[in-house]
Amino acid sequence: MIMTLSRNIGLGRLTIVAAIAALVFAIACGDDAPEPVPTVDTAKLIREAVDSAQSASAAEIQNSVAAAIAEQPQGASAAEIQKLVSDSVTAAIAAQPAGLTRADVQSIVSRSTEGQLSAADVQAIVDQSFRALPAPEIDVSRLTSLVNSAVAGAVPEGVSADEISNIVQAQVSAGLSGTLTRGDIEDLVAQAVEDAVGDQLTAEQVTEIVNASLVATNQAIESAAAEAAQAAAAASAAQAAAAAAMEAPTPSGPPVQVVATTNFVADWARVVGGDRAEVFSLLQPGADPHTFLPGARDVARVADADLVLTVGLDLEAEWLEDLVHNASADESKIVALGEAVDPIEFDMLAMEHDDHEDEDDHGHEDDEHEEEGHDDHDEMTIGRLLVADAVEAHLSVIDLSTDDVDSGIFEVAAPRATVYPSPTHRFGIILARGPEDDDDRIHVFDGGIFLEEHGDHFDLVTQPVSRHSLEIAEERPIHYVNSHGWTAIFADAHGHAILINEADLANSSGDYEPVEFEAGPQHGAALVISDDHVVITTKNLDNLDDALPVGVEVRDFHDHVVYDASNRSCPGMHGESHNEHGAAFGCVGGVLFLEAHDGEYEHHFIPNPPEMREDSRIGSVYGHHHVEHFFGRASYRGDQGFVDDGIWLIEVDHSEMHQVFSEPSVSTKFSSDGELLYVLGADGVLHALDAHDGDLVATLDLVEPGDAGRPAMIVVGEWLYVADPNSGHVLGVHLPHMEIEEEWELGGAPSSLAFLGVTDSGDAPHEGHDEHEEEGHDEHEEEGHDEHDEHEEDEHGHAHDHGTHDPHFWFDPIRVKVAVNEIAARLSAIDPDNASVYFQNASEYADELDELHYWILDQVGTIEPERRLLVTSHDAFTYFAQAYGFEIVGLVIPSLATHVEPSAEHIAGLVEVIREREIQALFGETTVSERLAQAVARETGAELFRLYSGSLGPEGSGADTYLGMVRANVETMVEALK
Repeated sequence: MIMTLSRNIGLGRLTIVAAIAALVFAIACGDDAPEPVPTVDTAKLIREAVDSAQSASAAEIQNSVAAAIAEQPQGASAAEIQKLVSDSVTAAIAAQPAGLTRADVQSIVSRSTEGQLSAADVQAIVDQSFRALPAPEIDVSRLTSLVNSAVAGAVPEGVSADEISNIVQAQVSAGLSGTLTRGDIEDLVAQAVEDAVGDQLTAEQVTEIVNASLVATNQAIESAAAEAAQAAAAASAAQAAAAAAMEAPTPSGPPVQVVATTNFVADWARVVGGDRAEVFSLLQPGADPHTFLPGARDVARVADADLVLTVGLDLEAEWLEDLVHNASADESKIVALGEAVDPIEFDMLAMEHDDHEDEDDHGHEDDEHEEEGHDDHDEMTIGRLLVADAVEAHLSVIDLSTDDVDSGIFEVAAPRATVYPSPTHRFGIILARGPEDDDDRIHVFDGGIFLEEHGDHFDLVTQPVSRHSLEIAEERPIHYVNSHGWTAIFADAHGHAILINEADLANSSGDYEPVEFEAGPQHGAALVISDDHVVITTKNLDNLDDALPVGVEVRDFHDHVVYDASNRSCPGMHGESHNEHGAAFGCVGGVLFLEAHDGEYEHHFIPNPPEMREDSRIGSVYGHHHVEHFFGRASYRGDQGFVDDGIWLIEVDHSEMHQVFSEPSVSTKFSSDGELLYVLGADGVLHALDAHDGDLVATLDLVEPGDAGRPAMIVVGEWLYVADPNSGHVLGVHLPHMEIEEEWELGGAPSSLAFLGVTDSGDAPHEGHDEHEEEGHDEHEEEGHDEHDEHEEDEHGHAHDHGTHDPHFWFDPIRVKVAVNEIAARLSAIDPDNASVYFQNASEYADELDELHYWILDQVGTIEPERRLLVTSHDAFTYFAQAYGFEIVGLVIPSLATHVEPSAEHIAGLVEVIREREIQALFGETTVSERLAQAVARETGAELFRLYSGSLGPEGSGADTYLGMVRANVETMVEALK
């Protein structure tokens, strides 16, 4: 009997819930569902629901459901829907009349029977009596709201309407068990009578049959009624105002760990996640997402995150891929919000000239040395030379764009300091060794010229050179290497390996602390050989007075040794360099090569060849990431000190060496592409050797030998710069022509230099040097190679290949609503127990975004249509312009790659447009240099205003939230254009 009941109960409610679920599915999915949705006969379901419910018209139900789901977010699994529907239906049924009791049935039957009746008579009497009773009505609007909040707009990909219907039916059946409606009682009585033996029954027999059938179910009814009363009382006490709504579950469990690539996305995530999410923004206020350089802490954050929210659409470009790779993060937790917002195609305004014209105009427009036949893709440098002096404890600055020289502008701890660049040439790092060991210092200077990479272009930032707050007091800092985004400095006196991460340094607010390893006092070296491992030389423990290391070991960043080659694998080690395959170290008797294979290591020894002097050894090693082999400079100790024994080509694969240059030399550098090796002889002649076989290609009389010290040289793109302490000059050699084409007089004795800035070369040099000033080894440079070098070519090479869509969707609040709903869905998938919290927060924030949208419309309405004209720094406001009726008439920087300045022709054309259209306001951006915009404003007489673009404002600015940022921008526009 009870089994028969369970199969037949709740038909009216089941039909209406199925209709609601189907309608929710149809409306929530819409035309943008990832897969075709099975056709649902909504009208039929509604009619059936109306016929059964007897409490609402088809139009009322349809309007109720449509209104309820109009703003629901999307995204939930079938399991989540099932649980939420179960909770919702149970709550809905608990609030309905509990049905008929046993006494009700007995009374009905007793009053309706006189004597003996047939089974058909009893069925008719009971049926007629029950029809006279009021049917328990379903509150359509409440049930619609509950079911809608359960499926919350989020029919997931791949779940059909039939599956949703089955889920709802199953949960309705579960929710109705123990609660009888009029129709249920009719079916029960009819079955009881039909099962009775005999054609004639008395009223007492019918009553007995019905009573026996109802006993078990009636107990469930009374229990459910009591539980419903208790639940209603608790709900009323907790939240009287929300008695008609499903109570949100109390948040529980650990919070979801969320990392956002931008601070405005982090703002959205904090709103949606509430107390249930811990949100970390990689981007600090005022910074730019296009040029962000992730550091070690960022890698750790991403590695530990449950969810990583990005803008996507190539905004974060290459650095995000590197970050995810370095963090070994599961790519499934990386969410690109821009892909969900129906992005618009990227349309770069005012691209009158093609890429060749752009590079030609920008690359050498002001280069007085450009010659006929010069290729359009000639390299160009934008930056400065930081120059130390052999006599004075100061630094000078040469601006390569203007030829301005600031002599002695900065003080350092000692004369004859050595100057090196950070991996991407953002910073200059100075190793200054004073008269006493405790006078030694490591200084850091910000070169002030760097690229802020946008997904659609690069922005060139130009600021004065400045002293960084980081200054390290270490005794005898000598060896220096750039690799994998790190600078490694080895300080001999205490054997400290000091590691500086350039990205962390750039993003720090002045409180950066380097990573430090202990290796024991020695004339040692260190380098980061992979994202996880550091190579550090090992001290000779058999002779503690021996300054030279005897081997190397590989450590992880937790200071655990993961590979040991320290057992005298390289006695008398001196000199280091590396390429993409591993690191080479000069030793007594040969060269040690440490080879890296995806985190695994092995080493072997290349012995000195028989033709090398028995007492000679390689003391300096030179490598390049595009070259398979190495070069080494050999020397031996003579009566007057060390004697140069030439340059040797070292074939690590074949364990062979042969001499390629026999004359004494003072400095050696690879060309940027690794095709040539430049050797400056002690006689002042520059020799260009083929880097593949060592053959001589060309020579140039470069400097005159003197007593003030040895010249130092660096290679930057197609230029070689030489600091000559004997003449007091810095020289610039244009390498394709092997001619001196630049010369600056600094006075004093310039002795060391580094390039700080950017280059148009795909293989911008990243010098890492090893200065060994004692023992007469003034110049033991090792060409540093940063893993970023390999990506730099891709970044420059693809600067014009932004993609097909504009990533700046955050300036359209309506699209932001979609992104916010996506965040809620992703958080719900990770933390389903608190899904209602996320969706409720998203819904409330959507209301605020709607208010923002209508507020913008009102504000923009105060500007005459003909005055809604925008000239901005770059093309970041297309979404805003399309949404609110603006026209973008000009961009200060029209190129997708803005690491170079626009041509004079473009600026002139922009000025003409501004004058013709009588534009009175220009809009710069807080994350883009305004130097060019200021020049255009001065030329045209227009006033320059600032908008927030890629980042929120600082705390307290009023633009430190997304809503505040957009309001601040609109207020600025209205002030400028009204």
